[in-house]
Amino acid sequence: MILTICIPTVSHRQGLLSRLLWSIGEQAEHKTKDLEVLVHPGDDIPYGDKLNTMFEMAQGKYVVAVGDDDW
Repeated sequence: MILTICIPTVSHRQGLLSRLLWSIGEQAEHKTKDLEVLVHPGDDIPYGDKLNTMFEMAQGKYVVAVGDDDW
């Protein structure tokens, strides 16, 4: 695994998350074996706690956090 993309989100941002996941899928076509995408939803969980959890779970050599409103 080369890259892990960590995406913290909340329930009222489903549309933004959907758009981001579509964009990642388009950019990563034919490279999915090198890519891991982690999504951590939760309205009552602090942003930093979500990131820390995902960073611990990440299997990629490189790890990046992406906002659910990014492309």
